[in-house]
Amino acid sequence: MHEMRDLILIAPPTFRLSEIVELLERDQFEMNIYQDRLSLKDKRTGEFLQFEQDNKLAAHYEDEEGDVFSSNIRTPNFFIVSFKDIALVKGVISSALNRDDVYLDNEFGLIQNGREFAAILSERPEWDWAIE
Repeated sequence: MHEMRDLILIAPPTFRLSEIVELLERDQFEMNIYQDRLSLKDKRTGEFLQFEQDNKLAAHYEDEEGDVFSSNIRTPNFFIVSFKDIALVKGVISSALNRDDVYLDNEFGLIQNGREFAAILSERPEWDWAIE
């Protein structure tokens, strides 16, 4: 059994969780948006992941970590991405977050924009950022 893990999604203030829904295969996922939370369940595997907005995380990025994205995003929104199945979250990153205007923090010292993160996943599909 896998343990719950988290990523942090850092997005511009114009970003909406509905943008993720629009980019995913509707026949693959059960999707539910409620207030500042998006839940996705893979219909084939039963695995799920959740995006939950939590702008209190901004305090964590007031030092040099925030420099990575602060020049591109003035007042970002922060989302905790909770998951158990790394393959599921990799698929969502590759299809819905493969873009320059969002950043992903793997909570192990790597903060990159979505396009760069997706490129690593494409080059190294077996990559698990918690191990390396």
